[in-house]
Amino acid sequence: MFCEYCGKELADGTKFCPYCGKPVGQSSQQPAGQTSQQPAAQQSTYGENVTQQPTYGQQPTYGQQSTYGQQSTYGQQSNYGQQSTYGTGTYGQPENPYYQTQPKKKGNVGLIIGLVAAVVIIFGAIATFAFIKISSAVNTAKEIAENPSDALVDQYLDEDGNFDHGKVNEFEEMMADTWESQSEDMTGKTMYATHDLVTKEETSYWEFLDNKTAWLMMPDGSYYEANYTYITGKLGMLYTEFKFQEFGLTYDELASVTAARMEADPSCEGYVVIAFTNMELHNTDGSSETMDSSNAVMYYGVSYDKGDYTLYDIVGANSASYYNFICDK
Repeated sequence: MFCEYCGKELADGTKFCPYCGKPVGQSSQQPAGQTSQQPAAQQSTYGENVTQQPTYGQQPTYGQQSTYGQQSTYGQQSNYGQQSTYGTGTYGQPENPYYQTQPKKKGNVGLIIGLVAAVVIIFGAIATFAFIKISSAVNTAKEIAENPSDALVDQYLDEDGNFDHGKVNEFEEMMADTWESQSEDMTGKTMYATHDLVTKEETSYWEFLDNKTAWLMMPDGSYYEANYTYITGKLGMLYTEFKFQEFGLTYDELASVTAARMEADPSCEGYVVIAFTNMELHNTDGSSETMDSSNAVMYYGVSYDKGDYTLYDIVGANSASYYNFICDK
């Protein structure tokens, strides 16, 4: 039998033409034994004249009108672009005009990509935060190094000029590894002990060799070799409170006493703290003793500008004794 619309040869019993989708009537069947003859020319559904139909199993001639993409008589979209049953062994079977290719199940690719993207974003955020934190710490340390004056400390003071202890953790974290780097360089200077605030004791003095090392000469000829930290002003007061908590000295107390000294004597330059660590005693007999590195020797007080020299009025925190030193400018 043949399709009365497109002329394709069909299997007996076919109800819908698998080529054009049109219903096949009983008129398409031919009596048994009768030779089927294909029309030489037949008008197509859409007005295109098909001059010759390809025989079964041959490839349609390039350029001929295709029924792909044409609207079927039942209003259904043709199977253009869908999986065809041609060549799969179902040729000749009735084609369901309502057949639609089932969509492929979505895999987990999208979920995996989403998870990877989320991980990347999270790690990126962590890295950005760490970078900002480190950069902030570096910039703060740089600011302190470039401005060892009181300006930086002021942001940790309350409206009365006292240290804001609500910012203790923040300040300690900021200064944890930078205290010693704030030390002023005393290289080449010598601080001589004095009892009358004028005369130097030539046998008892502190000699600063470079920006880290000093000798503390004793009257008997022995001396201590040590590393030193020399900090002045408000930063020195906070250094005293935070690094030497065992002495119970607070910023507020030190600031109050220093302000009173400066008001009483205009030559008073302000607060100063000097700490010696990693001390090693060199005896007169040539022997040496390493002191407990955990115990620092700290002196704190004020300095006065006396024209040709600087006078230090300081307290030895470890011995609770007062000392005076003269340092030539």
